[in-house]
Amino acid sequence: MFSQLARWRLHTPLSSLDRHLLYRQAPTISDSPPKRDFLVGLSVGQGAQSSGVAVLERLPPKEPGASRNYACRYLRRWVPPDTAYPTLVSNLNDMFNDELLNRCDLIVEAGPGIKAVVAFFRKNRLPAWIRPAEIRASAEDTNVEGVWRIAKASVIETARQVLQEGRLVFDDQMQPKMLAATPSAQTIYQGLLTYPYNKTPAANDAFASREGADDDLILAVALACWFAEHCRRKFWMV
Repeated sequence: MFSQLARWRLHTPLSSLDRHLLYRQAPTISDSPPKRDFLVGLSVGQGAQSSGVAVLERLPPKEPGASRNYACRYLRRWVPPDTAYPTLVSNLNDMFNDELLNRCDLIVEAGPGIKAVVAFFRKNRLPAWIRPAEIRASAEDTNVEGVWRIAKASVIETARQVLQEGRLVFDDQMQPKMLAATPSAQTIYQGLLTYPYNKTPAANDAFASREGADDDLILAVALACWFAEHCRRKFWMV
């Protein structure tokens, strides 16, 4: 008996079933798991300030239409003199050259030094999509010439809401060499829940990135949450 394909090549009439079997597209079966989705928040200290980074994994919703959940997989603090830009770039290059983090979003704030930091990162070809941010005492969340200008209240409130809804969890595991400088995940979790800030009148639009001892890591986590909740969809096609 000829196969459907053989009968087609021999110009033998095909039945409707033959045509269906011949032209039906076979389903694609992949054994590989879905790609994991990460984004990184970075708060770069100026002068004697520390710098902090947080890596968040964006988890699939538990049911269709539900909000996304997040897991903070990594926290790290650099203290002077390791806050120097060349050291940061070297360490960040090691991070982003990892297959899981390569070319993911990096939301970075550096107070009034943001333009210099971003220029240095781009000059050194940091393998990430760099999303600069200015945290202001009072500002409407907007993008001006590629830089997000965000009110501090907006950043903190977004992260706090995600926490209170139970959509952000922390991994309390760090490499031993970082434990001496980096606070525990529980410390940052509590810091976010109780973070004090004032909603400043719109006339006061000064930089407002640092106030407390753990602001570097608190802002790193909060920036990643804010970007994921408000901006991520705009960059899926980048």
